[in-house]
Amino acid sequence: MGDELNLVGDGLIEAGNADGLAVTGARSEPPVAEGTENFLVLRMDELLPDAGGEVVLLDDAGEGFAIVTHNQISGQGVAEPHVTASGLDVNGFSFTAFDSGITVFYPSESKLLVLPETA
Repeated sequence: MGDELNLVGDGLIEAGNADGLAVTGARSEPPVAEGTENFLVLRMDELLPDAGGEVVLLDDAGEGFAIVTHNQISGQGVAEPHVTASGLDVNGFSFTAFDSGITVFYPSESKLLVLPETA
């Protein structure tokens, strides 16, 4: 069975087996794309952004995250001093912004793959 995702607070998703509200998603078996075996795979519509349209992903157990979406990337970088609308300090986190208005923050030592949604 895959790892649970826990909604820790507005806009924060933490992978692992900690207690909390489980939302859908797991490490994909079989992988959605070659080389994604150790990535936490999420669909864009599974993300629950905070009031500022921001999501923070945390996962110490894998290589990183894969987001399956039809949205295009509108920006990427490393966050300067910034606190999300839900009160999370993401200074130094990597981020990817999408044309849907959602910005995903994740630890800079993690990878983020953006995979096309297939019909």
